[in-house]
Amino acid sequence: MSSSLIEWKAGITSNILIPKSITNEWLKEQLKDTEQLGQGTNIFPLWGFCYQDLRKHDLSNIDLDLLLKVPFDSSTKWPKLLPKGFNPNTILKNRQLGYQFKEVHQLGITGKGILVAVIDHPTSINHIEIKDKIKKYIILDERFNVSHFHGLAVLSHLCGETLGIAPGVEVLFYGGQPYFGDTKPEKHQCIVSFAIKCLTDIKDKIKNGYPIRIVNMSNSWLFYGPLELQAEAAQLRVELGRLGCTVIDLPKFFEDFRYLDCKPTDDFENIDNYYLPPFFGVDSKKRLNFVTGGKVVASYLTEKDYLYDPVGSASYSIPQLSGLYALALQLNPQLSYELFIEICKENAVSNKKGYRIISWLATINAITMRR
Repeated sequence: MSSSLIEWKAGITSNILIPKSITNEWLKEQLKDTEQLGQGTNIFPLWGFCYQDLRKHDLSNIDLDLLLKVPFDSSTKWPKLLPKGFNPNTILKNRQLGYQFKEVHQLGITGKGILVAVIDHPTSINHIEIKDKIKKYIILDERFNVSHFHGLAVLSHLCGETLGIAPGVEVLFYGGQPYFGDTKPEKHQCIVSFAIKCLTDIKDKIKNGYPIRIVNMSNSWLFYGPLELQAEAAQLRVELGRLGCTVIDLPKFFEDFRYLDCKPTDDFENIDNYYLPPFFGVDSKKRLNFVTGGKVVASYLTEKDYLYDPVGSASYSIPQLSGLYALALQLNPQLSYELFIEICKENAVSNKKGYRIISWLATINAITMRR
């Protein structure tokens, strides 16, 4: 085990103190921050039982639905007695993607031939899920070359071999997006300046023969910072668009999309199992929805381990949108993003709760007919 992984695990476990007697009430208190968008200072909703040794704890009386809201990973050590229906190994091996995606991949539609640039925090890229998908790892500013789990999770959802919406794409990964625990104006300026630097480099690469079609920015801050920087970023978007490259980030995502959760013990192919995270409102019924909560991602700083993530996020939905557009571009390289969204909306289906989900097989047929 690498020293960095040991340090990472120690940092998590030292900040999450598990009592000898774990009760439903204690878990509810630890998870209450998931009731709002943003998890405050409590890191339990983010890491839960990851890296923990629970062999001396009794979890047999914990409610199953409550336990399914707690993150865990391959290294979690469980007691022999667990609630009926809870099998952590089965959950980690059950790589469910969402409605119709595995069926689409079986048709050979994987995003093959599409080059995607991802701008995110520096991360480990040796995991078996994504290591062969990274065409180039680029650091433009060594001041911000500090490793973080976020980038690996984003790559898992985008191009993971068994976890990704578009496992056939190739990625230029721009590591170095500054990470700050607060949102002071000067830090906004720093983040936007870095994003502009990356977008400028991407524009130059396209002009020099790199066929980059999509830029994924799950942690985009282009709409923050000084107005002159926002204007510069907006102009770069336009210039990239003229070169056939679409920037997909938080504002772009929320124009047309929201995200839903699903229990890992339920069938992701049945869209009636999808439900709304507690921090979203009814406007989710007006948009198309991805399922992100209840999925598995590659575990940070390891090469073969996995992590169960019960609660969805925009950060992890954005790479799914990027991946979906990559699948569409494989079918029709001339398809504009705007027309792609229009086709997705026209062919969406609704579950019994009224949330709209992309019917990808119907969308494929519509894209094929428009070629």
